[in-house]
Amino acid sequence: MFKRWNHFFVVLTAIFVISAGLAVSADDAPPPEDPQPATSADPKEPAPPAKEETPPVKKAADKEAPATEEKPAAPAKEAAPKPEKEAGEAAAPSASKPTPDAPADGAPQAAYEQKLTQWKEILKKLREIRVAYQTADDENTKKLQADWDKTVAQGNQLLPELRDAATEAYIAAPESDRQLSRFVFKLAGDAYKRDEFEAARKIAEAMLAAGAESKSLYGIAGVCAFVLNDFDVAEKRFEEFNQAEPKLGKGAELEEEDFGKLFQSVGGYESVVDDYKKYWAEEQSLRKKEAEADDLPRILMKTTKGDIEIELFENEAPMAVANFISLVKEKFYDGLTFHRVLDGFMAQGGCPVGDGSGGPGYKIPCESHQDNYRKHFRGSISMAHAGRDTGGSQFFLTFTPAHFLNEQHTVFGRIIKGMDVLAKLQRRDPTAKPPLPTPDRMLSVEVIRDRGHEYKPTKVQ
Repeated sequence: MFKRWNHFFVVLTAIFVISAGLAVSADDAPPPEDPQPATSADPKEPAPPAKEETPPVKKAADKEAPATEEKPAAPAKEAAPKPEKEAGEAAAPSASKPTPDAPADGAPQAAYEQKLTQWKEILKKLREIRVAYQTADDENTKKLQADWDKTVAQGNQLLPELRDAATEAYIAAPESDRQLSRFVFKLAGDAYKRDEFEAARKIAEAMLAAGAESKSLYGIAGVCAFVLNDFDVAEKRFEEFNQAEPKLGKGAELEEEDFGKLFQSVGGYESVVDDYKKYWAEEQSLRKKEAEADDLPRILMKTTKGDIEIELFENEAPMAVANFISLVKEKFYDGLTFHRVLDGFMAQGGCPVGDGSGGPGYKIPCESHQDNYRKHFRGSISMAHAGRDTGGSQFFLTFTPAHFLNEQHTVFGRIIKGMDVLAKLQRRDPTAKPPLPTPDRMLSVEVIRDRGHEYKPTKVQ
């Protein structure tokens, strides 16, 4: 019904059911948008017009190159779980008086209860709007849609505040309120699934420090540490994850399917943690030199979710950068969508057709096979392609270090501002069953700094 119902209401009510009066049943709510990785059954590149971006998948530790044009392959998952069929629900802690173990002033608990009350009101209003919409005439439909959008925006703004308040209340009196503990655990899992790794890590580490026992928390903390380039901590948490036994009891661990995905992520990152310690040291050295020179090209990408600023690696990927800047200056990207956005992986855009089949009408060489190629980290911008020397206009921005694409896809820049904006982009899997959610767009892309010379693509002949 509403474009954002699935994105906002279902995903967040999956954390908890406020009360019987505010709960949304699984029958009432549409299924969650859990994008799935591409599979080995994806088609190879057909004759023109080519499906530019659908390579087969590979296991996280594999080093095979993706094979179809302009679509970075998601890592295949061993014994990958099926997507969830309905939103999971867990009871929210009720607003109550501070427990005897809480601080005397009860300030963290009071702040949390205030945010929780506001959250309940938002969910209640969304429920009422949705019910009213079902019987509204054309005249009232637009007003209800406007009310819906406004309320959703309020909810999106409140969620981080609720999350912080709940975490602080938990830290003030850890494990003293079972319902609050379960709620905070759900918030950690929600932040992790939203690729909000700083928030997820803060909650997971706070719970572990307080003595919480959960295999999932070790995994979340480890993956978040890896994504945020804290590889020593990641290695420690991976070891603890492997040694821990799953805790029994409802709400003690992630749901089975989410836990399976976490298990696979831990295994994939753990297999390359030593490599990434070395890669990160090299990357930090390069970034220091780049900061001192302060002359790399930069672009500003204005999206429907906010601004993203990207610095381009002209030193290591001059052909990809020249091609990208030339397209930006031609306004090629203005108005194009992020047609493929997968949780825990990347956001892909740059297709003029909007379905992954389009390009600029030519192909450029890959630069990922050179000795000085840049590695994939969180926030990398990399060329999408269907095999060596088949890139064009499509690119992807990584939520996580896509280590399985190193040496296969040309990394030609990194996000320097706006990682929080990237995480907000509408998740969208083109291979999922219709109807697909409306994709976010690049409103405009502009060059805000270059090196003053002509930028033009080097085309494959």
